[in-house]
Amino acid sequence: MSPDIILGVVTVLMALLGAAVSLHPPESLHAPGKWWVKVSYAAAFVILGAIAVVCVIKQSKETAVANQNLTNALTNLGNSAQEISRVTSLNTALQERLLDQSTHISKLAAESFRNIIGVDSFPYIAPQPAAYPGPVPLVIWDHGKYMLNGVTIKIRKDTDFNLFQQSIDVGVLHAGWGKPLSTVIQPNPESNDDIWLVEMYTQSGYFTEIIHFRKSRDGISFGLSNFG
Repeated sequence: MSPDIILGVVTVLMALLGAAVSLHPPESLHAPGKWWVKVSYAAAFVILGAIAVVCVIKQSKETAVANQNLTNALTNLGNSAQEISRVTSLNTALQERLLDQSTHISKLAAESFRNIIGVDSFPYIAPQPAAYPGPVPLVIWDHGKYMLNGVTIKIRKDTDFNLFQQSIDVGVLHAGWGKPLSTVIQPNPESNDDIWLVEMYTQSGYFTEIIHFRKSRDGISFGLSNFG
């Protein structure tokens, strides 16, 4: 039985005992053989008082334990709240890092896509100096920031309308790097304006270039002009 219930019962008994003492006070008992009544009253009060003191002490201890448990629970709750706040902060920082990494990955993917398709890069043919009236060697260049893949070209005279021209496989062109072609152009030395057409195919599009050859003024080389 809990101390508070016992203490309540003791309090009721002491009240009843007090009422009994008031109704039958020991002083009214003049007979010498009634001394045991006073002793019984006193003993009853002492016993009930001792029981009440014990119950109060026990209840006080239980209250102290309950208060300590409550303090510990509040402390644990505060620690849990701090831990939750710390974990939340870490989670927020992790999400920010993931967003940064996602942005970085997106940029890398976009850059990779630009490299794959070449974006605004395009090829062009640069005829090299040659002694007149010999053949003119050719170098193909990548004009732009990104490399070009799968480059093939066709070279023909402007008067040649054959649709089945042989293609020259160039492959990969790196930005700022020229690649000599295995073929050459032999301009007509008797023509004042010998025109050649170049068709270029890349992974990103189709390009054309028109090359005009003419004899230079000194008569020992070719003069030329390019139109893309």
